[in-house]
Amino acid sequence: QLAQSRPGFRPIALCMGPLPPPKSTAPERRHAARIPHEQPCKVYQPRQRRFVAGTTRNLSMGGAMIELNQQIPLLPGERVQVGLGVRRTDGFLKLDEMVEAEVLRAVTFDGRTTIALQYRGREDDAGRLAPLAA
Repeated sequence: QLAQSRPGFRPIALCMGPLPPPKSTAPERRHAARIPHEQPCKVYQPRQRRFVAGTTRNLSMGGAMIELNQQIPLLPGERVQVGLGVRRTDGFLKLDEMVEAEVLRAVTFDGRTTIALQYRGREDDAGRLAPLAA
């Protein structure tokens, strides 16, 4: 009856089962694979001269996704320093033990800020964070 009420309508999906999700036509911008990984971390925001605790959500050789424990104003293009705590005492990371990164996106929800970062600075800096997820 549905096909009769709509001229030209053919219920193909009913015959084929569920359709796959549409594929994005946007080019992939990432150059390194992301690894889901949750680990305590700290982000230093030079503009406001403060450290903020957070948790990594994923890591790669090129960047990271981090959820910060509080809502903070971060802007795309802003430079920050990132450090991961490997041991329990690593809550006291020194600034020179951290890696420089650029904020690509920042989304605030429910009192927290999630940021997408791309590592900057020396080439060997990125390698200091990503292997920790392995």
